[in-house]
Amino acid sequence: MTDNMLVGGWYINPERVEGNTQISEESQSLFDEAVQGLDGAGYFPLLYCGGQVVAGQNHMFIARQTLVLQTPVHHVVQMIIYKPLNGKATITLIKRLL
Repeated sequence: MTDNMLVGGWYINPERVEGNTQISEESQSLFDEAVQGLDGAGYFPLLYCGGQVVAGQNHMFIARQTLVLQTPVHHVVQMIIYKPLNGKATITLIKRLL
């Protein structure tokens, strides 16, 4: 997935180009690691968009956000997850789309 990538440049998930709608096991694991322990909202990955090589790697997802309220509220969000070379994946951006 990271062949011919430039540092700082985003790449498109090749599985999306091929029409695969499944989230890979590796991407699901990364997503789960980043959202583990969050309070106030739940997240479910809908689409892995691609990544960006930095000092580690950024990963972009489209996800369903469920706000934990008496009556749950759902949104579609863009989520950027940063995975350092060594260490835990963390969320660096959650942007509401819908």
